Amino acid sequence: MAYSYGNHRLSCALCVLASLNDLINGAVHNPDTYREYCRIEAVTGYSFCKGFWLSDVKPELLPQETLEAVRRHQRGSMQQDSLFMLDCQPHRQKERVAYRTL
Repeated sequence: MAYSYGNHRLSCALCVLASLNDLINGAVHNPDTYREYCRIEAVTGYSFCKGFWLSDVKPELLPQETLEAVRRHQRGSMQQDSLFMLDCQPHRQKERVAYRTL
C-alpha cells in the first residue's frame, strides 16, 4: 500500500529513516499516530530527530495547543540530543544515520 501512495521505501508509517515524502504520506494516512508523536514532542520538548521536528511536516493536522507547545520548545531551547538519539535529515532519501549509544 505504501508504494501506491508514492513512498520510496516500505517502513513504519513515521520512521526516523524515512524521507520527507514518506513522512508526509505517513502523517496524512495515519493522522492519529502522527498527532500522538507530535504530542510527545510537545510534552517532552524533544524533537523526532536531532534538528528535525515531526510537527513541522503537516502542522495543519495538529490541534492548536500541540502546535503552540512545540513552537515554544523550538523557540526556547537548542536541544543537544533528540528523544531517539539519532541524527537524521528525512528530506534526504539516502542520508546516512549516525547512531550514538546512550
